[in-house]
Amino acid sequence: MFAARVRYLAVLGGVCIISVACSSSSEPPTSCRAGATVVVSVSASATPEFTWSPDCLVYRLEVSASGSENVTWWIEGTIPSGVRYGEAPAGATGMAAEPLVRGRAYTVAVLRLGADAESNFYETLGYKDFVQR
Repeated sequence: MFAARVRYLAVLGGVCIISVACSSSSEPPTSCRAGATVVVSVSASATPEFTWSPDCLVYRLEVSASGSENVTWWIEGTIPSGVRYGEAPAGATGMAAEPLVRGRAYTVAVLRLGADAESNFYETLGYKDFVQR
């Protein structure tokens, strides 16, 4: 009887440890904090994917030709890290993406909505220059 009880407690303890370890990684990301430093990365592919760290939600993502105000694509909403160019994730809307030109330099920026939401004030959290492949 005692051995069965010890075995039961050992199994129960193992289940608790496993569930705690697994539950911490499944928490959804939260919005990026004001003033946060966000490091943006761009994959080297024909249709680049944009990721950032820390893994937080941004309000706006925009891609523009470097040295220009010509925005080739933007989306707004609840945007998690891991966005492929031209593909708005669920919860985001924006403009249709213009084709990227091979060899041309671009900048991707991730932004949060500033304190004055009515005036559409955006705070840039991070950006990355890249050359289209």
